[in-house]
Amino acid sequence: MLRSRLWLLLPWLVGACALPVNTALRDWSRLADTAVAGPAAAPPAEAMQQALSLYFQALGVLWDGAPLTFDAPGFAALARQLPDPAPAGAILALGEVLRAASEEVPPRWLPRDNSGPTPAYEDRRLTALLRGAEAPMRVLLLALAAPGRAEAPAPPAPGEATSDPALRQARLEQEAERLRLAAEGRAAGAQYVAVLDHVLEGQAVLAAHAGRIRQRSTELRLRLAEDRLRRILDGRDVATAGP
Repeated sequence: MLRSRLWLLLPWLVGACALPVNTALRDWSRLADTAVAGPAAAPPAEAMQQALSLYFQALGVLWDGAPLTFDAPGFAALARQLPDPAPAGAILALGEVLRAASEEVPPRWLPRDNSGPTPAYEDRRLTALLRGAEAPMRVLLLALAAPGRAEAPAPPAPGEATSDPALRQARLEQEAERLRLAAEGRAAGAQYVAVLDHVLEGQAVLAAHAGRIRQRSTELRLRLAEDRLRRILDGRDVATAGP
């Protein structure tokens, strides 16, 4: 009787052992790092992008249970490149939670596959970072998206009237080129705003489930967020998640 019951349990045990390793956070953070880099940016925006990139890289390090190396002075220097005190303060706040995570001792032991339905261990460094980064990340992502949400600039005033056919044709061609470039710029800006909105959505998932980030239910949410972000990057979806 006991042997027959063991045979009945065998398929369940095999299925449980065959669960794939949970890499959802690492995969999402890598994609978000690539996505936030976006188009070429002015120095203030570039400083915010660099700060976000370092944060996403830190998530991968902590996910692996490795020590986090953090250059606090270099990170603080990014804030000094910003004339706006709000994102500058957000970079400093993000730097504080990264510094705290770097000063914590990593776990001495972590299961090779700590990704079951109820993981044996949650790295407190990662939990604290995800919760502490929520507010500054929101400020930085919204600041990066602000130019793309702004109203389009007014068109230039038309030139003086002319009876020269060649000059009129040249002006028409210049205006057509201006309109084409403006349309391309608006499309690129709208896509980048959508990307940032979806990164913000994924960050909200991380913060809401920071204490159970390795659980399978959280993995599913992150996979969905990753899929939506990838669709935006591939141009298959232009809907935004909203700020």
